[in-house]
Amino acid sequence: MRYLYNGPKRPGRGKPKQTDGKVDWTNLSRFHRIATDDDDIVLYQQTLNHKHFKSTLNVVVVVDNRGPKPRQALLYNTDLELPAVTLYRYYKARFQIEFLIRDAKQATGLGDCQARDKDKLHFHFNASLAAASLAKLDAQQQANGKLNEPFSIHSLQRRAFNRHLVDRIITHLADGQTLTKFTPLYETLCNHGTISQQIA
Repeated sequence: MRYLYNGPKRPGRGKPKQTDGKVDWTNLSRFHRIATDDDDIVLYQQTLNHKHFKSTLNVVVVVDNRGPKPRQALLYNTDLELPAVTLYRYYKARFQIEFLIRDAKQATGLGDCQARDKDKLHFHFNASLAAASLAKLDAQQQANGKLNEPFSIHSLQRRAFNRHLVDRIITHLADGQTLTKFTPLYETLCNHGTISQQIA
């Protein structure tokens, strides 16, 4: 990555100067600092030239100040007029889509349909993605709209299996043996083997 040269045109013959040195990613003083709604996230934007791609790119450096050491991520776009915050939101939404597809592949059978008809495949994909979305929505509603830990659809599967198993055991208990469903022990049994306990 190289800075673009915006200085005065040099006199004389020859090709005008186009770049102004390589980018030092540890020094962002030549970038435009842009604040976000999140106090821990700061954006730095600059229009740079990419030598390998032979093109001018809109580059946004995302600095995450959470944790003991700041972390950086580079976002690229060919739209030079796109605001940094908009580009950041696009990439953030894109990763949520990727997480949805990952959960649908691993847990709701996105890739398991054997149909060849276009309409049947369309219905299967929609049902699989909808199931993964509704599972996350259910987890958020049970956590009052805030997930303190990363969402895990596998924890929901494990909890549903545990609940079914415990309910089956309760229905087959010997006479005189009981287990109340509203006790901490019942919730502990249902959460056995889950990644996140907050789903309960």
